[in-house]
Order: sequence, then structure tokens, then C-alpha cells
Amino acid sequence: MTDQRTEAQVVPISRKRVRECEESAHFWVRELPRYADRKQLWADSWSIAAGVLAALTSLSIFPVLSDDATDWQRFLVAAAAFAAAICALIPRVKNYAELAGQARELSSRYGGVIGDLMDLAEANPFPAEAARAVIDDFESIKARKDSLRGLPDRPKVNHRATEEPIAFLSPLPRSQGGGATEPVGAAVGEPDDDSKRSPNATTAPAAARPSSTAKAPVVGSGRAHKS
Repeated sequence: MTDQRTEAQVVPISRKRVRECEESAHFWVRELPRYADRKQLWADSWSIAAGVLAALTSLSIFPVLSDDATDWQRFLVAAAAFAAAICALIPRVKNYAELAGQARELSSRYGGVIGDLMDLAEANPFPAEAARAVIDDFESIKARKDSLRGLPDRPKVNHRATEEPIAFLSPLPRSQGGGATEPVGAAVGEPDDDSKRSPNATTAPAAARPSSTAKAPVVGSGRAHKS
């Protein structure tokens, strides 16, 4: 009797929920590898710093042990050894490498469940029983993902991606007198008004056009010039 009541109270999976889970899976498939790369970079940086400081300390320890060494030299070697220990301790406490490994594993699991979610979203009729198993698998992956520290905020990432404007056309520049300059098409080789005329219209050749620099005929007094 209890099992029948429990099955009756189960809320059926809707197509809208499947599409929202698909969008979430697509987002984390894209963002989790970036998160893993950042954590791995921090782990590698701290490890390299610890190794370099430890090497410098080991090379400087024997000269410092001599009687000619000053207190400042001993202090610098001790400070380098302390810094090396701190640099080696931080990635172990923060678990940068472990977080990076878990993020890569979850990214691959999200990629596997995306195909099932896409098939459910396009299925007709909608298989409610099969959708319940796929959604449960998605929720288990999401629970492990939520346990990671320092994850990017999904609304903020989507907001940054949508707030970048894309300018397809720029406004025309204005001249100094306040009027608009030539249209952009004329500057890039758009045919002028003369080329848009009717093909029957003929224009005078350049040689037949009057030149503004030609001299006007000189009207003489009527006397013939001697050669």
C-alpha cells in the first residue's frame, strides 16, 4: 500500500525540465575543463615554487653553517626554508589537484548525459519513464559538481556573454559644418549617379568637354599680323 501511494505521488518529468537540464549540461561541459585548468595551474605553481625554494635552501645550508656566516644570511636561509614548506602545504590544504581531477571526470560524465537529454527533448511521444532514469543520472552528477569549491557562477557567466554588444553598422561621421558626409557606399566603390542612368543616355567624351583652363579667343582689331 505504501509503495502504491509513493508511486502515485511521483511527479512526472516534463519536457521543459529536460531542456533546462540539457542547457545546464552544455554549460558545465564547457566550463568545467576551464575550472580544472585553473586549479591545476594553481597546484603546479605552488609546487614549482616550493621546489625552487627547497633547492635554494639546500644549496645555501652548508655555507651558512660555517663560522664566517652572518646572522642575516642564516635568517634568509631559514626564511627560504619556511617559505618552501608553506608553498608545499597550500596546494595540499586547498586540494587543487584533486578538484581539477574531479572536474575533468564530471565534464566527461556531463558529456555522456547530454546525448540522452537531447534525445528525450526531441522524442515524440515523450517517454516519461525513461526520462526519470536520465534525470536521476543528471541529478547525481550535479550533486557531485556542487561539492566542488570555487565554481563559476552560471548567471554571471551568461550575463557577461550576452552583454557584449556587436556593432554591425557604425553611424556615418559628420562633417565640421554639421552636415552629413558622403555615404559609405561611395567610399568603397559604389557606382555614382552617372552609372545609374539609362543606357540610352550618352555622355560627351572627355576631349569634347570644355576645359576651364582653355583661353578665350582674342578679338583683334582686324589687322592681319605679319609673319
